[in-house]
Amino acid sequence: MGIFALIVVLLIFATLLLGWNKRFSYVQMLIFGNLLIFFVLIINDLYGGEAILSELGLRPEYLASGERPYTLLTHMFMHSSFAHIIGNVLFLFLIGVQLEYRVGKWRTFVLYFVSGLMAAVTQSFILGLDSTTLMVGASGAIAGLVGALLMLYPRDKIPMLLGPIFLPNVPVILAAGVFLATQLVLDIAFIGSGQSGGVAYAAHLGGFVTGLLLAAVLPRPAARAGRAIDASGLEVLATTDALREELERIRSETEPSVREAWLEDFVKNAKCPKCGSSLKLKGSKVTCRCGYEVKLR
Repeated sequence: MGIFALIVVLLIFATLLLGWNKRFSYVQMLIFGNLLIFFVLIINDLYGGEAILSELGLRPEYLASGERPYTLLTHMFMHSSFAHIIGNVLFLFLIGVQLEYRVGKWRTFVLYFVSGLMAAVTQSFILGLDSTTLMVGASGAIAGLVGALLMLYPRDKIPMLLGPIFLPNVPVILAAGVFLATQLVLDIAFIGSGQSGGVAYAAHLGGFVTGLLLAAVLPRPAARAGRAIDASGLEVLATTDALREELERIRSETEPSVREAWLEDFVKNAKCPKCGSSLKLKGSKVTCRCGYEVKLR
């Protein structure tokens, strides 16, 4: 394994670990990690380095032989083209962030990586375990997040792109349809160009179904925000446009677990108006170590 491939592996593990930091959203770290890794791939190609995609991508024959087991993970961070990476991080941002707000980090982590794994296994069996076709990309893992969001919150509305048009409130069922339709178009394009193995088309279905099934069995977040929230005391903390937008979402959200997720994110990003320190959400109060507090109920 060459130096650039080792750098990519280190970036993958850094992404996995930093995602658990309270300061970061796990999905946002996945987006940043994937983009940074793709940048390393570009630099490697410019300098005529080793074939990283071949080194860290997954081939069905590996499942039969047990060779390179690490590629079950690393292939999810490999992307073959600019269109491939941009399409994946765009849907990861539009759908993954919304799901993480609703179900939290650890559920999102499980949904993403288990769906990605099962997507790869599905594609491998479709191609045949003697196939040497190279499989790369996070599409199967993202499809799992789409399936989970559709299973858990089919009536919710999320931001979505319909072609070049940005729509702020699209029903989840329509957003899922947009993702699946986009992947189908890409699959047909790759099949027509003779590159169908590179973007694993059968993996989308495998990941999507896995996400549906996992969402049905994973425990939902505790709805401790089931009672009404008095958000009036949070107004003094909403000192930026982003915080004011989150406060409005807290006020308008009717799904308890989603409202709680927005509240936790708001408190994480706000600062104490008395001393400027970070705040904590403790039960029905927002508190600071200096003694400042806001009662929510």
